[in-house]
Amino acid sequence: MMGDQTWSITVAAGARTVALTEGGQRLMVDGASVEVGLHDEYRGVYRRFAALLDGRQSDTDATPLQLVADAFLVGERRNVDAFVD
Repeated sequence: MMGDQTWSITVAAGARTVALTEGGQRLMVDGASVEVGLHDEYRGVYRRFAALLDGRQSDTDATPLQLVADAFLVGERRNVDAFVD
């Protein structure tokens, strides 16, 4: 089990305020608590991480990195005049 989560995010838009506190455990809209449901997402993610580590496996998709690397190989840099508005 992870320790207590202490981060919080507060968003103000006009006269309304939304606050997500206690590491996502508590949601308040304009000062009123809103039920956020179960918090099993992180447990599942960390369970998957642990299984991968125990099995000495990886679950990585390198395709995006390959696309960026290919773009750098075929791309070229051209210096042009400064943009003037």
